[in-house]
Amino acid sequence: MRSVAVVVRHVVFQGTKGCIVGLMRIYSHKLMVKLEFFDAYRISLRSMTTWNLNGMARLVLMCNGDTCSQRGADEVTVALRRELSAQGLDPLVHTARTRCLGRCEDACTVVVQPDNIWYRGMTPELAVQLVSQHLTLGEPMLGQASFLPVNGVLQQVSGFQPSKDKPQRAAVTATP
Repeated sequence: MRSVAVVVRHVVFQGTKGCIVGLMRIYSHKLMVKLEFFDAYRISLRSMTTWNLNGMARLVLMCNGDTCSQRGADEVTVALRRELSAQGLDPLVHTARTRCLGRCEDACTVVVQPDNIWYRGMTPELAVQLVSQHLTLGEPMLGQASFLPVNGVLQQVSGFQPSKDKPQRAAVTATP
């Protein structure tokens, strides 16, 4: 069995009516380029603005760092956003793709705020469940959670347990 290297790049095609964002996957074993487009990524040039977030009940952060992207973060993002739309939750839930959230071993990582619940190993199917269970009914998916708030601070309940703590940053002082 030969190994297959897949290079994923985001590409943006800009036209007169807006942009289409897609994925370009380059398969090394066939030297083939395949473009995959997701309707959820069709955006108007006018919509690339600052959103009015009044009335938002939750913020969902979706890691799109390198490891999560390699493990299907784009597909998770599309599934979650489609289900939010289908359930009519767009006015109440804002989603944001982030860079690395620092939990690569738990990829794909999704965080729901203000609940401060971190989910691990997210797939498109689990993203649909997240919308119907946590975001609609308010019932966290405890079996998929890696961190939960306990007495106001995060407590790890599952997932990869590193042997080192997050490094502390040096104190920053303002200069007059």
